[in-house]
Amino acid sequence: MLGSLLPLAGRVLGSKWIWVAVLLLGLVATLYIQDLRHDVKVSALGQELAAQEVQHAATRSELAESRREAAGLWVALDQARNATEALQGNVRAALAREAQARADAEARKAIISAMRTRERTEAEAREVVDDATRHSAAARLNRPW
Repeated sequence: MLGSLLPLAGRVLGSKWIWVAVLLLGLVATLYIQDLRHDVKVSALGQELAAQEVQHAATRSELAESRREAAGLWVALDQARNATEALQGNVRAALAREAQARADAEARKAIISAMRTRERTEAEAREVVDDATRHSAAARLNRPW
């Protein structure tokens, strides 16, 4: 039986069509393997793309949160500026009052230092102060507020 298969195998292996069929089969197998590799790459790239989309979604969420936080900080900054401007106005007013108080103290000091003493008569000693002091004190008390 084996002897009858050998001549058949020789004729089959000697045929051009068999070689073409073997080459075509090898080509199809190669293309199939390349297609499988391509599918694996596409799958891997799809997974990578999905992971990056998740990361981008997280980044977008962080960006939105940062924008909300920045808006809150701008509001706080405006409030702080308004409070600072109000405090600056209060400080300016306090400095103006202090300057006026110093000027008033200097005026009182000038009146007191300009005061001259003299011997008074008994009537003056009992009833009045000297004219210069009385006029200075009256002018000081009658000044506009």
